Amino acid sequence: MAKGILSGRMGMTDAIKDQRDMDALGDRMTEIRRAAESQTMEDREAEREKREQWEHKRAQEERKERAEEDGPSTDLFTGSKKRGRGHRG
Repeated sequence: MAKGILSGRMGMTDAIKDQRDMDALGDRMTEIRRAAESQTMEDREAEREKREQWEHKRAQEERKERAEEDGPSTDLFTGSKKRGRGHRG
């Protein structure tokens, strides 16, 4: 279902109308809730650390991409190459 929605082959409305999809979604949400409730403090801390590392890595990648986009470009034309006395001549 999720792959169908994400790929555009299925709309969210179609998924909601399909009882099998909604049942599967509900079952999966129940599994996720139970897993979260049974986590130890050590598990939660490990998950938090993994999330922070991922966020830090992603932020670095975004900064690098932004720097590449904003960096100097070659062959830019920014004005007249004539050496004059300004717009009044």
